[in-house]
Amino acid sequence: MNVTFFGDLAVEFANSVKAIKDDTITVIIASAKVNEYEGIICLNNYPATRFYLNAKHPSVKKLKLRMSDPAYCANNLEPLPEQTPPLFSVEDIKKLPKEFIEKKVRCQITVKKVDEKSNWYDNVCTTCQAEVTTVEGRYRCIICSRNVPFLDKRFRIATLCNDTTGLIAIIFPDDEIQRIIGKNAFEVEDEKDYVITLTINERNVNKTINIYRATDISDLIEVLGNHSPPNLAAVSLTKEPLVTPAKPPVHNPAKAPIVENTNNATATHCHRDQPTYSKLNQQSEEPSEEE
Repeated sequence: MNVTFFGDLAVEFANSVKAIKDDTITVIIASAKVNEYEGIICLNNYPATRFYLNAKHPSVKKLKLRMSDPAYCANNLEPLPEQTPPLFSVEDIKKLPKEFIEKKVRCQITVKKVDEKSNWYDNVCTTCQAEVTTVEGRYRCIICSRNVPFLDKRFRIATLCNDTTGLIAIIFPDDEIQRIIGKNAFEVEDEKDYVITLTINERNVNKTINIYRATDISDLIEVLGNHSPPNLAAVSLTKEPLVTPAKPPVHNPAKAPIVENTNNATATHCHRDQPTYSKLNQQSEEPSEEE
């Protein structure tokens, strides 16, 4: 079974394992969340989760005795490698037949816009990670058939992407956002190429919805050219237009020269008689050699 810890518990677990010199380590995990990701059952942590390594517990002793029996062992067959999904253009993805429902395909696209109007997260069930709905003022999970008093939040970013054949709306998933956009979410607005794996659902094939969900995003590749298809009308993911917020004015008390396309924290190209902004405090105390 796959087990994934996040946050401080993950750091604590890694440090505890490194400190143990034994060849075999037994782990007891208490109060873990049972989730399902892409059809595979896995365990995750939440605030109540605890772990115990090589605990002196009767169950651990029984487990070690069973492991010493050659007849009691796991069948460690190597899993078959997953086939790489086929690569399609945006135009071909929009024409996929019913045979591709619940299958994965890939496309190489450029992220053109990030929808800043829609929510950047989903409210999901703490048990199955499915998106919850509001029923009579309460959050309810349809999959688990229960009310969810405390929700988990998962990132989602609505993007507008394109290749040389057309435009496509794609939802970036939580784990991939954390992997490639953790330091700055707005980096996806840069002109960068991605190879994205999409899961095609029935509504995509039936043309009842034109938004696709990504399940995997490859490493970044620098854009070598403009892939904008000509004569295409602007497409919005929401009823409201995509608006880039205005940047606040640069605070510049020292009246340092403003350089275009920089953060204006320092000015590296100045007149010789004008001290740079980064060395202003030092040169204010000592006269320059030219003076």
